[in-house]
Amino acid sequence: MLSPERNRTLTSVGPDTPMGNLMRSYWLPVLLSSELPDPDCQPVRVRHLGEKLVAFRDTSGTVGLLDEFCPHRRASLVLGRNEEGGLRCVYHGWKFDTSGACIDLPSEPPTSSFKQRVRTKSYPCIEAGGAIWAYLGEGEPPAPPAFEWMAVRPEQRFVSKRLLECNWAQALEGDIDSSHASILHSRLNPADYAEFEGARELLYFDGDRYPRYEVFDTDFGMTMAARRNAEPGSHYWRGAQYIMPIFVMIAPFDDPLPQMNMWVPMDDGNTMVWALHWHPDRNLTQDELERRGSNLYFHCTQFEDGTSEAGSSWIPKANSRNDYLADAEVQRTKMYSGIEPLWCQDKAVQESMGTITDRVHEHLAPSDLAISRWRQKILATVENPVQLEELPGRDPQTHRVRPPHFVAPENADWRSRMEEESRIA
Repeated sequence: MLSPERNRTLTSVGPDTPMGNLMRSYWLPVLLSSELPDPDCQPVRVRHLGEKLVAFRDTSGTVGLLDEFCPHRRASLVLGRNEEGGLRCVYHGWKFDTSGACIDLPSEPPTSSFKQRVRTKSYPCIEAGGAIWAYLGEGEPPAPPAFEWMAVRPEQRFVSKRLLECNWAQALEGDIDSSHASILHSRLNPADYAEFEGARELLYFDGDRYPRYEVFDTDFGMTMAARRNAEPGSHYWRGAQYIMPIFVMIAPFDDPLPQMNMWVPMDDGNTMVWALHWHPDRNLTQDELERRGSNLYFHCTQFEDGTSEAGSSWIPKANSRNDYLADAEVQRTKMYSGIEPLWCQDKAVQESMGTITDRVHEHLAPSDLAISRWRQKILATVENPVQLEELPGRDPQTHRVRPPHFVAPENADWRSRMEEESRIA
């Protein structure tokens, strides 16, 4: 359990909150590059870390991220004209470039120097890996992120987004909770796993539903190793890497592709989930692409019609308003939950906890060791501030990791092997 005060510390991400300040110390993704497809295209409303922002791509192709509201009379710049190197408010024509400088002020005389005294809040952006990243912190941003998937060609990765209507922390905790995979994501008949390439590993999950955990700190955050019984005399080890502050790498399940999830807080009650698979050496196969585009596994690909509201284009068709399209007959005869898409099984239970779960009433068990240690780690980080350069995961050199999994003899040095297989040369 957590006290109400510490739960607020964990879950509140707005400006001038302890967790919000930590989040602002890192580059975080805000949009796919494709959401701003062309120079001078329509601006896009963004909600990020509790702030209402507007993103636009100027005439040169540079991305800007500004306060949504014009500093003149607070009209929304989402309504603005994106033209000739800046975003112009339609109310009085004040125009701002990507740095936030006012570059035209047609409601004042040409001789006026007033525009030189006007700026709007702006945040630096970079583009990498098909995503737009923003830095909302103070001072000089760190070097850009360097996750392996960002450096491969687009044909070697699959990226999706979906909106989750709950707080980021209870969502991320699902990624470091290996025990739930043996229950929530299970089939009623173990023979059904035969259709999957990773049937052997899935049967380990089915046969051993109470994994034993080992958790250790790293220069990027934490590694969580879940151990299950495999064949007689051997263990199945499965690693997950938590990279500060919102990134989790998960070992492959049904093919050789590693996975990474990014749990990006829009505000205290909404999270934009980014799911990524990639191969470091080759294009994804047609089968790998079809599985990820099917909407059935780790990627949501079916959405409600969006509006101009931030994130609305990423609301899944299966959501709380239709009980996640749960099927009672499927639950009775085939799947533990009755919800077919794997990603939606997680969405359903995470949102069912409430917008921000009340951790005062939790009863964590020994199988929740990874969650307990994660909370201790991140709360200690925000409650005992260190120099920016000392924050785990801020140095992009620490991003050169992959999530390992393997079967090893019971007496093997599993930790050395996990550390060795995690690091990318």
